[in-house]
Amino acid sequence: MTAFKILLIAMIAVIFTYTGVVMFREGADFLTPFFEAVLSITWGGQFALDFACYLVFSALWVMWRHGFTIGGILFGLVCGLMGFVVFAPYLLLQTVRAPDVRSLVLGPANTAQK
Repeated sequence: MTAFKILLIAMIAVIFTYTGVVMFREGADFLTPFFEAVLSITWGGQFALDFACYLVFSALWVMWRHGFTIGGILFGLVCGLMGFVVFAPYLLLQTVRAPDVRSLVLGPANTAQK
């Protein structure tokens, strides 16, 4: 898990830096370029749509991992909307908290003794 944590830290640094530069240059409106790309029916649009599908599944995983509680659903929606900027720090925090990979993947709602 150490290599995974190091990779996450590096990715967080890159995505935060890149996002900061883009926000400074173009503003915080990311939805307009997304929809323009998708509606263009080009490879850029295909990539945006494909990535949106990944975001939906990562959001659903966060919700499921938290047992579809209100907090889990809300945070899953934030992860789905904000992408890796929110999901990567969340994943890093969970790798620190989880005693093993099984607990990391399944989450406390799905590993608790019943």
